[in-house]
Amino acid sequence: MDKKIDSTECFQFQDDIYGQLACIESAMGSSFKVQADTVKVIFLIFCASLVFLMQAGFAMVCAGCVRKKNVQNTMLKNLLDVCGSSIAFYFFGYA
Repeated sequence: MDKKIDSTECFQFQDDIYGQLACIESAMGSSFKVQADTVKVIFLIFCASLVFLMQAGFAMVCAGCVRKKNVQNTMLKNLLDVCGSSIAFYFFGYA
């Protein structure tokens, strides 16, 4: 698989799946790496948004478990938790 396959040689590998995959790989070149990096970034953003939505759900659970007079304090605690963790991830998460 170290050898690059020319587009004229692709036709002789029509019955061989590995040859077809090698032909596709050589035809795509570096654009495949760019697409893979894009998918990784989109997946990271999607997972981060799910974590923030989970934090909002946890705030609702906490608000439902306390008395009415303490709901505002619980929501503020959860908001500060999200803000603090976002700042910490910005400064230390990429390290």
